[in-house]
Amino acid sequence: MPTVTKIERQKHNNERVSVFIDGEYSFSVSDEIIIQYGIAVGMNVNSLPLKEITEEDEYKRALSSAFKHMSVSEKTEKQIVTHLLRKEFSQAVTQRVITRLKELNYIDDLTFAKNFVEHTSGKGKRAVIFKLREKGVPDSIINEVIANMSEDSQLESAIELLKKQLPKLSKYEGYEKKRRLNDFLLRRGFDWSVAAEAIEKCLEE
Repeated sequence: MPTVTKIERQKHNNERVSVFIDGEYSFSVSDEIIIQYGIAVGMNVNSLPLKEITEEDEYKRALSSAFKHMSVSEKTEKQIVTHLLRKEFSQAVTQRVITRLKELNYIDDLTFAKNFVEHTSGKGKRAVIFKLREKGVPDSIINEVIANMSEDSQLESAIELLKKQLPKLSKYEGYEKKRRLNDFLLRRGFDWSVAAEAIEKCLEE
């Protein structure tokens, strides 16, 4: 009967071990899996659920990779999925990781979007929508958080930007100055109406 003949720590990854069956390398797993399934030298391989072991090991590696990816900055569900698939984890394991992260409240696209809007200054609604879509936030959530961005706050942000920009345009007058200020705000995602009102108020001051 096939038997576990050796369990050897890997030279290039001391968090994983190689398992040998009848003297031949068979698979590698983490220490946690070895303990979880009680894998030991001399064990009858037929008593081991090998498919389950390899799937569980992949899941734990994927979960660890997701945590590491999130340690740099907050991530959306889409960003985590993209990261794991690029690391060549299976669709099934990726979905299992997403489910677990949601259970632990590590992934919440609505909270992510609200925080993004709250800490984003100097950008208009269109720019915010573009960035959130780029990060994979669903449109339903984007529409919800954008609805809470008041015209007054957008106007205030636009005016603050214009105050910093005006000294750079001191050599321009009339229509040309307005055109350049308008283009400046539109490039930052502000709506036409907000841009027009901000320019008018700023030039009056």
